[in-house]
Amino acid sequence: MTLILTFLLQLSFVWARAPIEGTPVGHAVSSLRVVGISEETIKILEDSFEPDTRDKIVGLSVLGFLGKAEYDGHYSMGALKKCRAFLKKYAKVLGQTEKWYGVSKESVTALLWVETKFGTDKGKFNVANVFFSLLQAPHPDVMRQTLGALAARAPDEYEKYKQSAIDRSYAKANWALREIGSLDEMRKSRGADIRNLRGSYAGAFGIPQFIPSSYLQWARPHGKKASPNLHEMPDAIHSVGFYLKANGWLEADLQTKKAALYHYNRADGYVNVILKIAEELKAEPISLVRTEELRSGDLLLQPLDCEMCKLIEKEEKTAFSHVGIVVQHPGKTPTVLEAYSKVEEVTLQHFGARTKPGGKIVVLRANEALRCGTEKSCGQKILSRFQSKFEGGSYDKDFLWDNKDPSGKESLYCAELAAKLMNPFYKTTLQAKPMHYSSDREGWTQKMGKAPPVEQPGLSPGDIERARGFTRLGELSM
Repeated sequence: MTLILTFLLQLSFVWARAPIEGTPVGHAVSSLRVVGISEETIKILEDSFEPDTRDKIVGLSVLGFLGKAEYDGHYSMGALKKCRAFLKKYAKVLGQTEKWYGVSKESVTALLWVETKFGTDKGKFNVANVFFSLLQAPHPDVMRQTLGALAARAPDEYEKYKQSAIDRSYAKANWALREIGSLDEMRKSRGADIRNLRGSYAGAFGIPQFIPSSYLQWARPHGKKASPNLHEMPDAIHSVGFYLKANGWLEADLQTKKAALYHYNRADGYVNVILKIAEELKAEPISLVRTEELRSGDLLLQPLDCEMCKLIEKEEKTAFSHVGIVVQHPGKTPTVLEAYSKVEEVTLQHFGARTKPGGKIVVLRANEALRCGTEKSCGQKILSRFQSKFEGGSYDKDFLWDNKDPSGKESLYCAELAAKLMNPFYKTTLQAKPMHYSSDREGWTQKMGKAPPVEQPGLSPGDIERARGFTRLGELSM
């Protein structure tokens, strides 16, 4: 049935220039029956029709070319402040979306701000009424209203734009017919309440303003629900990430980002303001953390300069390829516990010296107090656990979660050490996940000398960077 409906909808242009008879509503209903829209949906469309709004909806859609949408007003210091608050509030789901789809959290945030101010301005038009109204646009009675509005708005250019208005009326009707097909599918397969769906005059709904066909193709739920709800923020965030990725977004390529945003809205101003806001959010003022401000249990995320490091950063979509754990010694410079060439305690200066040229070490701190008492006792307990269980072990170049070296001591890599050493002290633990090694399987195989441990549990500096329960304090000042 779906294939037949799709085929019929593709043929919907056939009726567009055919003689139109009967009332506008009668013509619309006949068109729906020709392409096989269910009688239940047709009844909903008829019941939802608001005659007093039809000419307004048609005029806004058909004659939209007469005006130029302004998008500069979406950018302001106040807007950036609200966007930063949004980034903080939805940090976890934004981080997941960024990881899964490769679309930056700042870009998703900027788009949702521009679209609906994070859901505060989703539109009040009945979506079913919007498409049913547009379906009537080619009818002579409606066309007269549209051309009259054109004459009133552009009297000196009426003849110039008359044919464009006529052509656009037919095009909008054909488009509406296809979108009604998607509404029909939403109702039948997703259980959507299309009778009470509200959105913009263009038929877009929800926090990210998807039209029905976009909802069916690109909307994604955040959790394990069968169907996404675009009025819920986690679903909206995930859906935007998937939409942009599916339409070619590559974070490192400006042209692909622009193309994906044009697919969302074909307006230069729209694309430019989203990219501008996203860049401003990424360029947020940097906080510096002095050495004396470090505490035992703080995590140091470090960018290194090596071929394996590049693979790690690419795979996990992060700037960091190494992590160390701070131990504060009373009256002394902190030291760092790490798994690098081996599992050992090193000076902060030794740790910092390996930082990639131009790179910065970032400090993470657990949001809740550690389970080890005072700062002094925490340092002692962390160091004692490290010395008794992990110190002197070999570096785990195989990236396996539970493996031992020939001496029987557990082999560890940096993020693995951070989790296994610190989880007894953190109230929000660092959790392993299946590792995919999918960004450059050939590169991983070449560097490791064998196939990587695909789908085996593991943890990366990127996972730690995005972990729930930690605050990014800023860059370490040494």
